Amino acid sequence: MTKANETKHRMVTADCVIVRDNKVLMQKRSFGMWKGYWCLIGGKVDVGETIIHAAVREAKEESDIDVKKIYMIGIYDDKDRDQENNCVTVAFLCEANDAEPKMSEEATDMKFFPFEKLPDKIAFDHRLIIEDAKKLMDKLSKMKQVS
Repeated sequence: MTKANETKHRMVTADCVIVRDNKVLMQKRSFGMWKGYWCLIGGKVDVGETIIHAAVREAKEESDIDVKKIYMIGIYDDKDRDQENNCVTVAFLCEANDAEPKMSEEATDMKFFPFEKLPDKIAFDHRLIIEDAKKLMDKLSKMKQVS
């Protein structure tokens, strides 16, 4: 099978900004060019799967957390965002349940970070996605105050 960066087509992924108590869940990658960097939970969309179902599945597979209240943050398609796999991602803001996260083999560490104290080494364009998620959270909070 040919890797996406060796074809004319780009892969689609779903990334999750999983939030609990105003903190975002991140994992430290155990492989690839971003090994040792912190990243969001996420992964490729399977054949026959919707993007939102991929987000829910990836959250469960990579962290053992069931997510709820899912909002689309945006589509991130800069051609240089993922030089290994040439992916376009759809990012989602997700509320975490109360379960403790459990790492998959894709991570060497996993924890919740306050939005104002993110780690320095963040993979891909995930810092931008987290910043956009925070803006969306602020908008949603203002909408709740009005209603």
